[in-house]
Amino acid sequence: MIAAQLVLQQLLIMAVFISISWFLTKRKMLDVVGAKQMSTILLYVIVPALIVSSFQREWAMKEFYGLLLAGFLAISYHVLAIFISKRYPKNSYENTIHGLAIVYSNCGFMAFPILHTLYGLDGIFYGGVFVAVFNLFLWSHGIRHFQDWNKDALKKILLNPGIVPVVIGMLLFVFQISLSHNVTQLLSMLSAVNTPLAMFVLGIYLAPVKLRPLLRDKTIWQTTGFRLIILPFVFFLLTKPIVAFFISEELQQIVEIIAICGACPVASSIILIPSSLGKDGELGAKLVLFTTMCSIVTIPLVVYLIQSF
Repeated sequence: MIAAQLVLQQLLIMAVFISISWFLTKRKMLDVVGAKQMSTILLYVIVPALIVSSFQREWAMKEFYGLLLAGFLAISYHVLAIFISKRYPKNSYENTIHGLAIVYSNCGFMAFPILHTLYGLDGIFYGGVFVAVFNLFLWSHGIRHFQDWNKDALKKILLNPGIVPVVIGMLLFVFQISLSHNVTQLLSMLSAVNTPLAMFVLGIYLAPVKLRPLLRDKTIWQTTGFRLIILPFVFFLLTKPIVAFFISEELQQIVEIIAICGACPVASSIILIPSSLGKDGELGAKLVLFTTMCSIVTIPLVVYLIQSF
């Protein structure tokens, strides 16, 4: 119950940041151009800094096994999500977007502040693995719904900002390379900007979307239910007993971390990728808006449920 309260407090703070940029966008003081520029800073500077800093720790075999477990669970989560998303046959563009919305969560921008609140740098340490797996699936499974596979897609898988910092961080961790005090302090200062900047970006993208039509859309309600509650909780119920049988109790919190990553709203990539390819991003924006609003209630609920078992 205490964890759920901490998450709710964190989400309310995040909602304040979203409201600030939403208001400034409505007043035409911010726009989508600014959001894209802030997103670039987040993706290529802030989030990588946060991930790399979380890997600055002493070597422990337990944590190495934890990384392997996190990778296995993250892959299992996405495979389960793809299976569940098949309830939407890919016979229309709208069904494709709804299916992808079930699979891909906002695991970086939304999950990291929550994981840091609940688990400290351990949450980022293992959550970073989820982000890396997310990007592997997004730029292979996700992108093929909009364009044919090509060498450029392979390059994006291997060199995208969700993969590279995890690889760098793991190398630093495995070979026990300690960064200097000045570099560590720089990474810490950059990491501190993650939550407000990510929420400012969300607020700008959400400002143009009208809420009332969403409340009458049954399909959006269904997708929201699968994305925010059913998928993460089913994943937790399926994996927790197996992990509890084979893995030490200390590492069992990794199941919770992966489930929380999966309980976040629809990824903003569902807007950005179609838009960058000249396709309509409006439905993606509606799903991001609606699931983000609902997540203020559902994430604390999911945290409470998984920590009650």
